Amino acid sequence: MDNIRGMACECHLSRLGARGLLDAVADRDFGVVTRDTVGLVSGQYHVPMAMTLRLTEEEQGALRERAALDGMSMQEVVQGAMRDYIAKSDHRDRVTAAADSITQRHAAALQRHGE
Repeated sequence: MDNIRGMACECHLSRLGARGLLDAVADRDFGVVTRDTVGLVSGQYHVPMAMTLRLTEEEQGALRERAALDGMSMQEVVQGAMRDYIAKSDHRDRVTAAADSITQRHAAALQRHGE
């Protein structure tokens, strides 16, 4: 039975994708049954995904020191950095898409004014 639960969790995590998993980790919302999980497995079995982060001794020392100074765990610091990275990347993608749209929409005017 435990093997079935593990497979169901793995399936759910792969369906969540990076952003969904990040939101779940950020919100600590593992007990809620969402549209992705309906019929798959009860929300009580949704647990955070473990991963190995390989750091140099220097990086680990710097992370440990910074986390201690901020009163946070190293995990909290890494999770915050991951959330910031994804948010900034999403913002950059939206700005790029908007700039491309404006450039295409006003191509003739830009051409007349020498871009």
